[in-house]
Amino acid sequence: IRALFSVDDRPGIELRKAAVRDFSRSLSDKAFLATSMMGLLNPAFPGQKTFIRSRQRLQDLLFETIRDIRAEPGRHTGLLALMATATREDGSPAFDDEEIADNMITMLIAGHETSALSFGWTVQAVLADPAIHARLAEELAPVDLVANPNAVHTLPYLNAVVKEVLRFWTPVPDVLRV
Repeated sequence: IRALFSVDDRPGIELRKAAVRDFSRSLSDKAFLATSMMGLLNPAFPGQKTFIRSRQRLQDLLFETIRDIRAEPGRHTGLLALMATATREDGSPAFDDEEIADNMITMLIAGHETSALSFGWTVQAVLADPAIHARLAEELAPVDLVANPNAVHTLPYLNAVVKEVLRFWTPVPDVLRV
């Protein structure tokens, strides 16, 4: 919550935690999922009213935090602060409040779990096979990731392992790949 929402006071953290939990619960509600898959977003349908209310609560908290960050830009750190204070070349805000809130909500539901899942499967695959582990260690040994963090993109075996893990254990199985 601190890193994502740029909030560091205990009451603010707890308020946002509760909002995120409510939003997550409403997203996983079977009635909401069934009606959403039919393209229905209407408070009259089961599960939808709870989702709409929890999403609005989370969005309102994001708008409030964005206002606070813009009022005192130097006091906040974290992703939301970076987005709220980002500017274009002409000095105007890089994103409007709604864009920021939508991106933050997307990051909550689509950003971290897929990455964590992919990372976990990769570690499991590498540690399960000593030959893979040894070959990766050999390829990574001469690389100075502090001096050049982008060097990982030039490592053929590492990239092959990651692609193979994603092929076997895709983090989003409903997406069709060609």
